[in-house]
Parts: sequence; structure tokens; C-alpha cells
Amino acid sequence: KSARRADARAARRATESRLAMDLMYATCSLSLTTAKKLAGQHTNGDVEEAMTAADSAKEAYVDFVRDEAAHQFSKV
Repeated sequence: KSARRADARAARRATESRLAMDLMYATCSLSLTTAKKLAGQHTNGDVEEAMTAADSAKEAYVDFVRDEAAHQFSKV
């Protein structure tokens, strides 16, 4: 039973880590696109791609946090 709980925690941590990496990638994309625009370079669709990546990453992370909150609440 203890091993199953440890495995479940490890799986949740792995999911959270992947989602955090997605958020960092989206943040980096937005930052680079902003820097390109400020430098007067053409963004050629980079803005839309970066915004889509950020929205997707944010939604996935919020869903994960809600699932975790529901999981913790159901244990009470």
C-alpha cells in the first residue's frame, strides 16, 4: 500500500514537472517574441504561436491544480 502511494505521488510530481516545463517554454517563447518586436524584427506569426502555447500550457496547469485540489479535498 505504501509503495502504491509513493508511485502515485511520483506520477503526480512527474506530471507537474512536465507541465511546469511547458509553462517555461511558453514564457520563453513569449519573451523572445516580445524582444524581437522591440528590436524591430519581424515576428512572422511568432506572436500567435507563442500565445497559443502559453494558453495551452496555462489551461493544462490549471486543470492539473484543480484535479490535485479535488484529490486532496476528497481525502478529508
